[in-house]
Amino acid sequence: MFIGYLIILLATYLVCIIAYSYKLQQTIKRLSENNNGLANQHEIDLTDKKRLRQELGISQKIIELLINSIPSEKIPETIQRIDLIKGVYNIGTRNEDSKDN
Repeated sequence: MFIGYLIILLATYLVCIIAYSYKLQQTIKRLSENNNGLANQHEIDLTDKKRLRQELGISQKIIELLINSIPSEKIPETIQRIDLIKGVYNIGTRNEDSKDN
């Protein structure tokens, strides 16, 4: 009777170890996939960041060229035009945002 109890206890212990090992393997696999996904997203984000910095640099150069090419007496008029253009753009953006609601 005692030997049967020990055999059942040992068999239960081995089954539990196998089940835990399987569960641990699945968890490691899931975490590895998550890690790979995060690493891939990080690479995409770095590429996007580099592209955005290049675009920003180009935009800043264009602005510098425009500022340098505008005569000083026309700067106030140009600023007003830019503000009007920004206002029109913001109205369009607000209208698009309100469509989502």
